[in-house]
Amino acid sequence: MKMSNKQITIGVNFDENGKARGIVRFPRQVLYYNMNADNSVIKAVAGGVASGTAYTTMTAQNDVPRNVQIEDTVDNRNPLVTLTVVGYDQYGDSQTEVIGPCGATGNTTPVQGSVAFSWIVSITTGGAATAGLGGVSLNCGSKIGVPGPLTASTDLKCVAINQAIQLYSDFTVDTTYDTILLATLVVAADDYQIWWFG
Repeated sequence: MKMSNKQITIGVNFDENGKARGIVRFPRQVLYYNMNADNSVIKAVAGGVASGTAYTTMTAQNDVPRNVQIEDTVDNRNPLVTLTVVGYDQYGDSQTEVIGPCGATGNTTPVQGSVAFSWIVSITTGGAATAGLGGVSLNCGSKIGVPGPLTASTDLKCVAINQAIQLYSDFTVDTTYDTILLATLVVAADDYQIWWFG
């Protein structure tokens, strides 16, 4: 589930005589509540699927704008496999991202995408044929998309998880894609509140 609440971003500060004393900026905020857990499956691709196979029906969609990640789901034998993801970002603009390859044989760490997807239209396998190999999965990631521009890391003022304020060292700002990466994974039913200037 998601609820947005964009506040006034600019106001005027007055003194006790009613004279304007300068411009005051108020941060905008968004509340993402009852989020899906990190690594929740969006689409599983079975083993034995050839490169170039396209899928247009997803098992699930991102619950809020967030990145996606590719994970080897069976036996870590898909080091060359990529997934091309087509969909829309947090602003409703279309975008395409190639995620992967999965990495060396035996790698159990999911490969993170960079952009936030609010909706996924299709995914297409690539990199190498997967015939005879274990499957891969496209899952939710931990980079959260902010519905407003982040021009500098200082634009992000505060992040609260379940009403607990996080330290600045607990998140990383990506001004290219207007996302924040939390140091901890998203847990099922977590509530996120984000304040930023934008």
